[in-house]
Amino acid sequence: MPVPVTWALLNLICAILSVVISLFVLLRYLGGKKDDDKEQPDTDEGDAKKQEIKRRGLLRLIDVIPAIAAVVTFILTEDISSDMVLVDQWTLLMVVILAIDALLAVFTRKTTKEEDDEQQNSQA
Repeated sequence: MPVPVTWALLNLICAILSVVISLFVLLRYLGGKKDDDKEQPDTDEGDAKKQEIKRRGLLRLIDVIPAIAAVVTFILTEDISSDMVLVDQWTLLMVVILAIDALLAVFTRKTTKEEDDEQQNSQA
């Protein structure tokens, strides 16, 4: 007996959420870049802060990779012309990709050194 061909709605939702999260992170990176350049003094301390922003900038650009993976995975594994189900065998993979994308988005949040010091002091 042939296996029925279906596609999962949850996979579509995960792919869309992953793209939205990545777009939000990317727009926040590109939109905030102009403000950072205006406020940076030309001192050694300013250069160190620019390097920190660049590193987080790379992480923000890396955040696009899970979104691309989610869309490609959805396109390659789902046949939208067939019947829809809530979950299928690819749902776990899509949820993992979404979780990775969400974690990257959390880690790319800008924080200043003063905020980090305050958080460490409050935990002690």
